[in-house]
Amino acid sequence: MESLNDRYGLPKKVQLEFVGPDHLAVVRFVARRLLEKDAAGIVEIVDAIHMKDPSMKVSVLCSDNVCSKFVAKLSSAGVDVLCGEPEK
Repeated sequence: MESLNDRYGLPKKVQLEFVGPDHLAVVRFVARRLLEKDAAGIVEIVDAIHMKDPSMKVSVLCSDNVCSKFVAKLSSAGVDVLCGEPEK
């Protein structure tokens, strides 16, 4: 069975999960604060997904520790930020 990463041509280290029908989330739970430069990498991932499947909605699932510029950059790219704690 083809993995989501293989389907969209993304490296194995990128974590993707379905959060609904036609809705993927890029999962980013890290110990440090997410910054604007992290958002630039996520926008590249979202663009790669949209090249293969333009109708797919993509969000970012991350911890609450994010910079306001991170949220602003993703919002301007049309990416929702879903904050919360990882499921154990």
